[in-house]
Amino acid sequence: MFVTEDTAQKEKEYTLEVEKELLLPAAVSTDEMNEAVRMIREMTGISRTQLNTATRTLTVRSTEQNVALAQKTLEQIEQPTAN
Repeated sequence: MFVTEDTAQKEKEYTLEVEKELLLPAAVSTDEMNEAVRMIREMTGISRTQLNTATRTLTVRSTEQNVALAQKTLEQIEQPTAN
């Protein structure tokens, strides 16, 4: 059993986090990938991200809820555009 103060800071410190690698399939350029990362950070509040432009992947680390939100958001913004 673990007991600590019930504060926002303690909750942030001890909340379980997950890490997931997300694919950026529709991103064509590095600029587009960077823009997608910026949008994910702003929309989800996730600050721990790592972009790999060579594999077109974005690794995110946050709460399970935030990671799921990032994945859904990315799926929406990464839809291929019709020419």
